Amino acid sequence: MQLEAYFYDGQTSKRTACMLEIGPSGYFKLPNDLQWQWQQLKVSPRIGNTPRFLDLPDGSRLESSQNDLIDQLCEQYIPEAHKRPDLIHTLESKLRYALAAVVITGLMIWWFMAAGLPAIADKVAQRLPISIMQELGAETLTVLDQSGLFSDSKLPEEQQQALRQQFREIADNQHSDFNYRLHFRDGGIMGPNAFALPSGDIVITDQLIELADHPQGIQGVLAHEVGHVEHRHSLRMILQSSTYPLIITAVTGDMSAATTVLAALPTLLVEKSYSRRFEEEADQFAIDYMRQENMDVKHLAALLTKLENNTKHGNMPDWFSSHPATERRVQMLEDAK
Repeated sequence: MQLEAYFYDGQTSKRTACMLEIGPSGYFKLPNDLQWQWQQLKVSPRIGNTPRFLDLPDGSRLESSQNDLIDQLCEQYIPEAHKRPDLIHTLESKLRYALAAVVITGLMIWWFMAAGLPAIADKVAQRLPISIMQELGAETLTVLDQSGLFSDSKLPEEQQQALRQQFREIADNQHSDFNYRLHFRDGGIMGPNAFALPSGDIVITDQLIELADHPQGIQGVLAHEVGHVEHRHSLRMILQSSTYPLIITAVTGDMSAATTVLAALPTLLVEKSYSRRFEEEADQFAIDYMRQENMDVKHLAALLTKLENNTKHGNMPDWFSSHPATERRVQMLEDAK
């Protein structure tokens, strides 16, 4: 039998085309005049119609695409190695197995994105030192102030002090080490909104305060934002969007990879919205606080409804709508009364 192959001497990258004459006992001669037996070859597994490698003890190698002939020679001269068909070749040569592999792969990717990645993000977010988040929050607030999205608040100082006192009561109710601070801004093109930075800095706009019909609605919003901080939602959101650094951090424990990703916080804060799950967790946090303080949750529900209507009428750009007041969230609040 004759086998077409390329010969590599193991010393250089040069390859030589050759035709091997396989004798009755499995002997064949290479272009370098050395003679070997087929039984001395180490044959790579068959994967479809890709070329296979035939390695020799002296480091030289043959490469051939005549897979059927190679299988025949192996069966003839090395029968014990071919009693059981190669698993990879069997799987990829059967359509049903290939389809099953595609489905399984798709399900694994879906599971990783839906459950695995959020779990890793939560683990990394909980391990980040608060000192890093405080520095990050200060830098982010500076960037946002310089962006022109909003300007200095026009609320009277007395009103600001009253709201700060209410906010301090919420912050003092927490047992974490976050340094909570409340910042007032004129919303400008942002309009009525409030958002939390991972450091514990909460920003609320004049327009949102003016939108509220009752002071407890604003207190509910502030408790909601504190809930985002306590659950580290913004960190988890950003980490989930940065898969590779997140995995490196989780596996190695090296926080530098995660902090590099968080440098993009200002941009991501503007471009991304919290997931429904994060919003509902923060809503539940606000509900628990308001119940504890004997407040009426309906005031928060009413404010979210007004905020939603305000957004629908184009008074707030979608790209900064970090708190979409969906019907489901409002219903959840109303049911909690």
